[in-house]
Amino acid sequence: MVVKPYLNLLAESSNPATLEGAAGSLQNLSAGNWKFSAYIRAAVRKEKGLPILVELLRMDNDRVVCSVATALRNMALDGRNKELIGKYAMRDLVNRLPGSTPCVLSDDTVASVCCTLHEVTSRNMENAKALADSGGIEKLVDISKGRGKGYSMKVVKAAAQVLNTLWQYRELRSLYKQDGWNYTHFVTPVSTLERDRYRSQPTLPTSPLQMSPVIQSGGSATSSPAMLGIRRHSSNYQRAQSSMQLDTYYGDSLHKRQYTESDKKTPYFIGTYSSQSGEDIRRSQVRNLSV
Repeated sequence: MVVKPYLNLLAESSNPATLEGAAGSLQNLSAGNWKFSAYIRAAVRKEKGLPILVELLRMDNDRVVCSVATALRNMALDGRNKELIGKYAMRDLVNRLPGSTPCVLSDDTVASVCCTLHEVTSRNMENAKALADSGGIEKLVDISKGRGKGYSMKVVKAAAQVLNTLWQYRELRSLYKQDGWNYTHFVTPVSTLERDRYRSQPTLPTSPLQMSPVIQSGGSATSSPAMLGIRRHSSNYQRAQSSMQLDTYYGDSLHKRQYTESDKKTPYFIGTYSSQSGEDIRRSQVRNLSV
């Protein structure tokens, strides 16, 4: 059996790196909707691997919990696995969500737990009810609404997704309302999430006093000297642009030589430089030899 060595490691090893690697292997093997991944999900269930994964959710190691939660999410793609996880693992999943006590898990791990809850409650009303009975709604609402508590936008969106899924079950809305929840707790407009995401990001300076010289020299419309309040020190620059002058300084004296189309050629020019290719050079040499 493909899964048995990984399940033995998960059951017997105490090394966090080994546990994370074994759970990650099952996670990768069970991902997607192809035939072999469906076989792996069924094999883990038949080999009694689901209780092993659920027990590891209680471990005080962030990376292990993240890997195990994602593996359970993939296992829940199997209908029978989804029922078993909802029945026997719901409370453990909810316990890994941040609550009144400080959360010791990273944002990636909390988001992984939320994604697992979303998969487990999708298209299964009994699991959605089990989540409500386990106190999960309060924690999810706290995450999705408590943006000032340091939750990243990734975690907020994952929690909001679970709440939106729970609200889809019309039969459970009366149960939600008995516990004091309503529509506004479950459905967060996308525009609100996007606005909070932009608020959480550092804003670029727009005042001329805040902008660096590099930004001021850019080619945008807002970086022109007139817009930035910079007085251009005028005439030399304008004369050089209009008459194509080449200014050469020797000590304190300034010698100016102007070039027009009638002047003889000079190795110094102002314009676009284009290099000759190797083929062009060879053709030029052949012409010179033939002359």
